[in-house]
Amino acid sequence: MNTKSIRTRDALMKLFAVAETVTASLEEPPTSVNIMTTLGDPHHVSMSFHCSPEHVLAAAKQYDAEPVVVENYAGNPNGVCTETTIQHDGVTVRFWALVHTAAEEVSA
Repeated sequence: MNTKSIRTRDALMKLFAVAETVTASLEEPPTSVNIMTTLGDPHHVSMSFHCSPEHVLAAAKQYDAEPVVVENYAGNPNGVCTETTIQHDGVTVRFWALVHTAAEEVSA
């Protein structure tokens, strides 16, 4: 096994460990967890809470992080993304939730 493969495996194992630790610490588990590796640094963990921005806000409060609400997300006038980012054991962890306001209004 070459040095690059070992570094990649070590980075993946650290990402998995951080994802497990952070998930275990949350009151509500995320809907999905993605381990993101790229050819260049940084590697990171992305945790999605499907249509549940309140869980992102709870995670932000728990980790004393500033939440950000982005309206018109990705150019969609009905898209609202709530997100926050923390550092845990040297790894960036992003919590996020996307809500389509038109869909929310119809179901209300």
